Amino acid sequence: MEDMKKAKIQPNIITYSTMLKGHCQTGDIQAAFKLVKEMRDEAKLVPDEIMYNSLLDGCAQSSLVDDGLRVLREMEDAQVKPSNFTLSVLVKLMSRARKVDAAFELVKELSEKYHLSPNSHVYANLVQACCFSKQLQRGLKTLEEMMERKVQPDKRTYSMLLRLAVQQCQFEKADGLLRGALGVSGDGLLRGALGVSGALPFLNTPWAVCQGVEETALSETLSSMASSPEGNKAAAGFLVDVRKENPKIWIDPAVQRGVLQGTGAPSASWNTERRPSKGKGKGKGQRA
Repeated sequence: MEDMKKAKIQPNIITYSTMLKGHCQTGDIQAAFKLVKEMRDEAKLVPDEIMYNSLLDGCAQSSLVDDGLRVLREMEDAQVKPSNFTLSVLVKLMSRARKVDAAFELVKELSEKYHLSPNSHVYANLVQACCFSKQLQRGLKTLEEMMERKVQPDKRTYSMLLRLAVQQCQFEKADGLLRGALGVSGDGLLRGALGVSGALPFLNTPWAVCQGVEETALSETLSSMASSPEGNKAAAGFLVDVRKENPKIWIDPAVQRGVLQGTGAPSASWNTERRPSKGKGKGKGQRA
C-alpha cells in the first residue's frame, strides 16, 4: 500500500478487498478494521458485500461475537443486503461462541427481512452448531426442515449427524440417516424381525439422497454400531437391505464381517469382494 502511495497510484475497492481478506485470513482482525477506516477516510470508498463478509469471517475465526454483530449492523445501515454466504458466516460466528439459539434466530430474522432462502451451506453450519453443542434432536429437526424446503444435504451434514448419533447410542437414528443418505429403504420385514424401526420418515424422499457420502464415514458408522447388540441389529438390517437394493454400494468386507459375527447370518449373504484398486494397474475386482 505504501509503494502505491509513493507512486501516486490510488488503490481501488478490489485492492482494498484483497488486502482486507488477507488480514482476516491471517487472524489480524484489528488490521482489517484499520484498513477499512483508512479506505473510508482517504479513498472515500465504502465496503461492499464481499468486504463485509470477509470482516464477519475474520470475527468468526477469532470468536469476536460483539465485533461481528457490529459489522452486521454497519452492513445493514449501509444498505448492503446480506446473502446466504453472510448467513453461513454468521452461523459460524455464533456456533464458535456456543450461541446456538442466536445462530438460528439470526438466520430466521435475516431470511425473513431480506427474502433469503437458506441453502445447503447455511443449513450445514446450523447442523454443525447443533452437533458441537450435542443437540442431536435439534440437528435432525434442521435436517427435516431441509427436506421440507427441498434443500439437499451435503456429505458434511450427514457425517456430523452420524457421528453424534453413534456417540449418543442413538442407533435407530443412525440407521435412518444412513438409509436416507444412500436411498436404502428396505421392506421392513427383516428390520422388524431384528427389532429395528428403520429409516427416519422424513428422509423417505429423493432430496435426502447424498451420493457423496464418504465410504470411510459409512464404514466407521457401521463399525461403531456393531459394538453394541442394539446397534449391531440396526447395522445388520441395513447391510441386508443394501445388498438387496443397491449392491453397488461398497462396504469394507472387514466391517461386514464384524456385523456378521454378531448376528449369526451366513457369510454367503454378504458382499466380501475386494474393492477395485484406484491405481494405474488393471485390477480385476469389481465394486459390489
